[in-house]
Amino acid sequence: MRGIGPTEHVFLYRNQPLSKDLIHGRLKATGERTGVKVFAHKLRHTCATQLLNAGCPITSIQKFLGHKKLNSTMIYARVHDQTVENDYYQAMARVQQRLDVPPIMAIASQPIPESERKELLVLADQFAELGLSLEKWLG
Repeated sequence: MRGIGPTEHVFLYRNQPLSKDLIHGRLKATGERTGVKVFAHKLRHTCATQLLNAGCPITSIQKFLGHKKLNSTMIYARVHDQTVENDYYQAMARVQQRLDVPPIMAIASQPIPESERKELLVLADQFAELGLSLEKWLG
C-alpha cells in the first residue's frame, strides 16, 4: 500500500509524482550499464504485445493502456509471428480431425489388400478406356 502523498499518483519519488524525465533518465542509465537500449514507450509496447500473445482480449488491453480508440491499441499490440503460426497449426489440426483425413504417410505405408488391388486395376483400365489418365490430370 502506498503511503500518504500530495496526490493520488501510485509512484512517488521524494514525495512527488514520478516525472517522465526521471523515468526516461533512469531507463537510459540502466540501458547504458547493461548495453541494452530501453525506452518507456518500448516497454509499454512489449507489455501490450505480451498480453495479446497470452490471450488477453484486445479490449482489455485497450482499457489497461487507457486508450479511447481501439486503433490506438492496435499500434502497440502486434501479434508475434510464432503466435500466428501456432494458431494456424492448431486450427488446421481441428479441421483435419473434423474431416477425418488420414495422414498421407499412413496411407502410403499400408499394403493394399489383394481384392482391393484388383478392383483398383479394373478402375484404372476403365479410366484409360475413357481417355482419362493420371498424367493428363497432373500434367
